[in-house]
Amino acid sequence: VTANMERARFAAQTSIELRVAEHARGGRDDGLSGSTVALDALADIDVLADCDFLVLIFRSAVSRLAYALSLARHGQFRPVISMQHPWGAVVHRRGRKGQ
Repeated sequence: VTANMERARFAAQTSIELRVAEHARGGRDDGLSGSTVALDALADIDVLADCDFLVLIFRSAVSRLAYALSLARHGQFRPVISMQHPWGAVVHRRGRKGQ
């Protein structure tokens, strides 16, 4: 299942943070208020948490929050691939043996 999400407003050469700040000063009227961006981020986290399989980068707070929410909702860890480094109970047990 896929969800159509309007992402055109995020396509720009300037970072989202600078565009939100400019919007707050009244310089832009492109719908990038801080609250709109925050709600979009929460929607992304909600959608990620409902996935059956996750491909994440665990240095990202959004990824970690989605993974934790997924665990809370489903009562078990969902299969995950970390694009950063190995992750999971087996990896962590192996890492502790040598200490």
